[in-house]
Amino acid sequence: MFEIIISALSLTMILTSPGNAKRMIVETARYYAEYVNFGIIEKLYLGTIPTIGILLKDKVLFTAFYIILSASALLKTKNKYLKYVLYFNIILILFLVFFKTLIDIASIPTYLKIGLLHNPIIVSAFSTVDSITKSMPVINDTIRLLTYQGLPNAVTAPAVLAVLISIYLILSSCWMIFKIFGKEQLFPLILFIVGFISRLAVGFSPTIFASGSRTAFFFYITIIAVTLMLIKKLFDENTLNKTLEKRMTIILVILGLFTYMGVFAIVFVMF
Repeated sequence: MFEIIISALSLTMILTSPGNAKRMIVETARYYAEYVNFGIIEKLYLGTIPTIGILLKDKVLFTAFYIILSASALLKTKNKYLKYVLYFNIILILFLVFFKTLIDIASIPTYLKIGLLHNPIIVSAFSTVDSITKSMPVINDTIRLLTYQGLPNAVTAPAVLAVLISIYLILSSCWMIFKIFGKEQLFPLILFIVGFISRLAVGFSPTIFASGSRTAFFFYITIIAVTLMLIKKLFDENTLNKTLEKRMTIILVILGLFTYMGVFAIVFVMF
């Protein structure tokens, strides 16, 4: 109760402080001049879609969370149609991470600029990866939009797909958490929602991109907390069989490979 009172007083001070309005004007001019023209829809977009982009850029945390969440929900449901959806969830997140990794690798020569043309083997390898990503332009543009720091120029198929993917990942996560923990344990669901809202709120600040990935810090913490709760629940209920353990291990190993492909590529090129 004491914490709620302190939080309410702090929020009141923030909302009524005249300095905040002046700071908003200064930061908008400095960091995001176009922000002054944005309405509620645009600000919600900035708070939601780049959030998923940050999580995909990280590659590890949300992906592991989503896979464990989907696998845990699989153990809870007996409906075969829902099981198809949960398998789709695992395939979707792995595909997004895999494709994002390919995009990152294809972008390395552009960012490093260290004379890669002197090594035809390296040039050929990067060109091949770049060709793979560009062979599926809708998917390529969609994932790039997820990590784009701004609003799309027009309502295109990739823009709509980016919105749908973002909303689906958040809502499906909420549903699976509720499915696993039930009505008796709403704390994990509330924790996840609060974490997401903490990142969503940054969309109402012109410094959303100037502040970088740290804007998702509290969301990261809540994802870690809910993941640990999931793992604890799995072990406490002793629901994991050997076959499922092996499958989850294989999936997480593949995830680790996706994560470090870009890192290894950078190290190889630089040294």
